[in-house]
Amino acid sequence: MSTPRSAPTKALAAVAALSLTLGLGACGNSHAASSAEGVSYGGQTIIPDLVFRGEAWGEPHSVDIEQIRFSSGNEAFEALLSGEVNVSNGGSGRLITIAAQRPENISLIAKWQYGGSRYSVLTTSESPLNKPSDLRGKTVAVDNGSGAYTLFQVWLEQNGLSLQDVTVLQTKIGDVGAAMQAGSADVGIAWEPTATTLVSKGLAKRLDTLESAGESPNFLIADREWAENNREKLVAFLRAAVDVGEEITEDPKSAGKIASEVSAAEGVETDPEVLAEALTYIKMAPAIDQPALDELSSLAQEMVDQKKIEAVPDFASLVDSSYLEEALEQ
Repeated sequence: MSTPRSAPTKALAAVAALSLTLGLGACGNSHAASSAEGVSYGGQTIIPDLVFRGEAWGEPHSVDIEQIRFSSGNEAFEALLSGEVNVSNGGSGRLITIAAQRPENISLIAKWQYGGSRYSVLTTSESPLNKPSDLRGKTVAVDNGSGAYTLFQVWLEQNGLSLQDVTVLQTKIGDVGAAMQAGSADVGIAWEPTATTLVSKGLAKRLDTLESAGESPNFLIADREWAENNREKLVAFLRAAVDVGEEITEDPKSAGKIASEVSAAEGVETDPEVLAEALTYIKMAPAIDQPALDELSSLAQEMVDQKKIEAVPDFASLVDSSYLEEALEQ
């Protein structure tokens, strides 16, 4: 006999499966970096990389792009440093560590997805919580190793709170909805597409996004030596990446359909309209601007204060905008 929670349980299972597909599926093999034909790209667990993998975006620019997916930014960065991939993407925390330890190995060539709006503060649909101050004394499900956690701390401070005012429950992204439904957490911090998926299924409501807390950009990073020796390929890759970003920004419905088809091919059915809505919370603009560098420096200073690194890296010296500039001219 069905229990009252059978429908939510099935919906949560679907959300967890989607998170698994975006997080752990199709990690690929590592032969591409040795290919003389194209570009090996270390993708991460985000929708833009799903869209990137769904079409032959490199074909109009005469470059073969093979995306090797990794379950975390750390893994993607390690693949870049080991020569397994030529280009990777990742967030601020790991990038800062690499910039502090091995700056000679990398070039920052573009921004990828960004925007604090892609992180949401959620609670159950029937919860009485309605405003930031309501979080005082509550339990928050969040992955404390994620960029969302970093911005969440800033968001708390902006709203007169701190981590001391809440209880943090370490929770992987695929389990955030289940933690709230089970009552082990009052609030969940989730990124896209999990946040919009939970809301669309009636399992959560959105109290706020973390847009005010910062942009939290992901960057496209190239192996510096490879980039210098393969300029034409890298420029073509960036032109394809720009096309993906424009598709997401200008036609999220089409991009959502592409992402949904890729997900279905990997065994997880998703609603293309939900993915399209999720993409509206994600910003895509490739130029590495001063605010992005300032945010990196600010976070790096925090890491210095915490004695995680010795000094704030010179991020501007790692940026090589010439590849993107050439790509945008095509």
